[in-house]
This record gives sequence, structure tokens and C-alpha cells, in this order.
Amino acid sequence: MIGWIALGLVLGGMVFLMVTPMVFHVDTRQETVWLAWKGVMRASLVHAEDNRLLMRFRFLFFTYTKDVHSLAGGKQKAPEAKDKKKRKPSGKKRSIRKMLRKAIRVMRTFRVTQWEMDVDTGDYVWNAWLYPVGHWMSKGNRHIRVNFRGENEWLLTVENRLYRIVYALIR
Repeated sequence: MIGWIALGLVLGGMVFLMVTPMVFHVDTRQETVWLAWKGVMRASLVHAEDNRLLMRFRFLFFTYTKDVHSLAGGKQKAPEAKDKKKRKPSGKKRSIRKMLRKAIRVMRTFRVTQWEMDVDTGDYVWNAWLYPVGHWMSKGNRHIRVNFRGENEWLLTVENRLYRIVYALIR
């Protein structure tokens, strides 16, 4: 009986992870960038008061904050001398074309849920030429605005689910 309950919990957890959306969000107006797997984890870039850039991780109910500069510029180890061994050719050859097809299938699983762009080229003539193009290209969740105020802003939200990626890989 306990085995069935444990199996049900494991399968339920796997189904939850497969259907829970993963979201990538960039907003230059509010200066926010975050990546989230809703209900599971979230990683975001945050500005500190003293002009430092912090990366904040949240996994379930644990939170961890780290300075980005310490992540990128940590202590480097001296390279070790490695013995160069000849690789044996593997029995399975992968074609570049097959890998490219698979990568394109995975990229097609991503859905852009929000895309907004405010553009100002700094030249009134170019802005006047781009204004009807921006209006023509704005449809649905895609908004392109040409302004004459010197504002260049971008908002992008991309969503995906794990089951779509897995299906694209095994298809």
C-alpha cells in the first residue's frame, strides 16, 4: 500500500514538472531579467543599492543571493597537464543535419507570450519611415512602437513546458 502511494507521488511529481511552465522574462523598463519554472525555482538579476548586480536563486522555499562579479571572476585554477589520448570512434555517428533538425524542433516549442519594443533611432526621418512599419507589424501579443522621445525599451516573455521539449527530442 505504501509502495503504491509512493509511486503515485513520484508519478504525480513528474507530471507536475512536465506541465508546469518555464518562463524567461526580460524587461528593460523595469530593468528586470528572470527565469522561472513556476512553483519550482526562479533565478533573477537584481540591482543592489550600491550599484552591484546580484543574482537571486529561489528553489522551492530556499533563497540564495550571490554577487554576479564574484560568480564570473572567481579564483581560477591553474590548468593541469592532460594526457592526450586518441578517441576511439563511437559506433554511433551523429549527423550535423539530424542534430540541426532536432535543435530547430526544440526551438519551435518555445512560445513568445509577450513582445513589446519601443524604438527611437534619433533621426526624425528614419522614425517617420519606421512608424508605419511598426504599426503594420504589431499584431496580437507583438507590439512595436516608434516614438520621437528618445526611449528605447524592450519587453520579452518566452514560455515553454518540459513535455514539449521532451516530445521534440524523441520525435
